[in-house]
Amino acid sequence: LIKFVEPLTEYARMLKSISAAISQQESKKKMFSKMLADFEAKQSNSAAKDSMQAAKDDYERTTSRLIHDFAMFKVQRAHDFKLILVNFVNMQRSYHHSSKDMWEEAYLASIQDTYAAPVLARPPIDEAKPAIVEVEVKPGSGERSRNTILL
Repeated sequence: LIKFVEPLTEYARMLKSISAAISQQESKKKMFSKMLADFEAKQSNSAAKDSMQAAKDDYERTTSRLIHDFAMFKVQRAHDFKLILVNFVNMQRSYHHSSKDMWEEAYLASIQDTYAAPVLARPPIDEAKPAIVEVEVKPGSGERSRNTILL
């Protein structure tokens, strides 16, 4: 279960991190836009131009890092989710296999208890001397007689 839950928890943390990176990128964009507007208003101040160029470079660096990190996240996510699903399927397969074995054992035990005929102990037969069995026979006339049969 840990192999299934832990990666999902890690992805929740990663999504928060990505959200923070996107927020940072948006704030850099706002700062750059403000600097650009200030520069266009002043037109001749070299300090404003340097400041605007630094803000632009910072924004572009942040954006390219965000794009790279997000591309890596997508690749890693596909791999990790495949691994998560494989682990989940294996975990389910193992559980159901052991469940099947348990039910099979219980079923076989119930069949043996229900349908098992009592086993009568048979005395050992000595092959050297024949077994003699007496059988009572009722002849048609109503008389009873005893016959001996050799086995």
